[in-house]
Amino acid sequence: MRNGRGSTTLQSWGSVTGNMRRLAYKASGLFSVLLCIWMGTYGGARAEPVSLTREQSLVVARQALFSGNPVLARAIASALLQGNNADPYALLIISVAETQLGNPGGGHVAGRAAWRSARGMQDGLRYDIARQTAVAAMRGGRVFPMQFWLRRALDVAPTPETRAQTIADYRAVRERTKLKLSFSMSVTPSDNLNSGASGNLLIIDDRFLLGRLTGSAQALSGVRTEVEGGLTYRILTTAKTATDIGLRLSFADYRLSTEARLQAPDITSSNLDTARAEANISSKFLWPGLNRPGRVGLAAGYIKEGRADPAPFLRLEASGQLVSNERWMLSVKAAGQRNWLNSDAVTAMTLGVEGSVLVGQGVLGLGLSVSDARGDAANQDRRRTSLQIAYSHTRPLGPVSLSTGVMAAVTDYPTYLLGPVAVTKGREDRQQGIFVNMVFQDLGVMGYAPSLTLSNTRTSSNISRFSGSETSVSIGIKSQF
Repeated sequence: MRNGRGSTTLQSWGSVTGNMRRLAYKASGLFSVLLCIWMGTYGGARAEPVSLTREQSLVVARQALFSGNPVLARAIASALLQGNNADPYALLIISVAETQLGNPGGGHVAGRAAWRSARGMQDGLRYDIARQTAVAAMRGGRVFPMQFWLRRALDVAPTPETRAQTIADYRAVRERTKLKLSFSMSVTPSDNLNSGASGNLLIIDDRFLLGRLTGSAQALSGVRTEVEGGLTYRILTTAKTATDIGLRLSFADYRLSTEARLQAPDITSSNLDTARAEANISSKFLWPGLNRPGRVGLAAGYIKEGRADPAPFLRLEASGQLVSNERWMLSVKAAGQRNWLNSDAVTAMTLGVEGSVLVGQGVLGLGLSVSDARGDAANQDRRRTSLQIAYSHTRPLGPVSLSTGVMAAVTDYPTYLLGPVAVTKGREDRQQGIFVNMVFQDLGVMGYAPSLTLSNTRTSSNISRFSGSETSVSIGIKSQF
């Protein structure tokens, strides 16, 4: 909390700043006099009314809080509210006092009122109010309001240090919270929504011309909107393990451009839409004897692509940290997934290694993965190897947090059929991509900031139907912690 002149006098969460200690020390004599009068025992004389200015009353009320007398602090603040029922300083004192007195609900209500009254005032005061209101919510066991007010505090943090502290507190609170929500959304204009071909001819191995491609087999432009949300609940916590259950839903909605609809009148946007729903259980743990984190998880759900019926899937995954220190980290992960598509089943196994190292003013990340898929139907057997390298700046570049990266992948189909005809050498796709991601943290609201991702991916294949490129601009909302 800050006084009318803007000096720091009260920090919520039970902390007292150095400025407050100095100011409270100067006011301790005045508080003692008022306390004796309030008790009706000043030198054995009859209690006499004492007139204090608003500033003096606030100082005494704050000193009462720090001296363990929230009842007196609340009485003084209530008297101030009789003259101005929208005094944010007095409301903040009442919020702290009510919380200390075991009435966090009243503290939360007073904190909300203080926030409304402090609209347009200095960020330092609003920061103190938001932090205190989060404390009241925490004492009342209200998880989501607590996180909400910590995010509000982030918006008005007066210094880089208070901002960093608020982020650290939010992460600590979220880690201990049993129920967690997550949400992400992006809108992506693209010149190739359907992974279509860049040309209109079907050519094998750059030599054999088989005919012309339909409009729907060629690249179609438009806009892709993706929404994903999740709910996680912690069911078990021990000294070395934490087990969660969760639900996750995701949707991808496609809108073809006018040009694309003219090019491919035989399909509509609903042919491209996808949806996914899953239930999962996962457990984090420390490897015995190694004291390094690991994780195992199991998920089951349905995937719907286009107008096809939803297809069930089952996924098992595991990961573990191999090496970690202040400069670099190395981890390994593995996953197996089985999809049932109508009467056919596809089983895919993936093994990956991820690492990161501090380089200059940022973090260099590397990822290598190998996957193998086997299916009952034609064209489902494939092997894929991919490599990704990314660099993220640890400090913002002006108003932007910047990361860049490149990727390369090879996907090999040992056998591939085009209708009844088998391609002699099967199918091989080679892919290269580059991306630049920008997060505009100065435009963030409550820890959510707009992001912009520019990407270009090119695929070359011995079957021209699968040779193409995609350039996209993705606009999204990203949580900063």
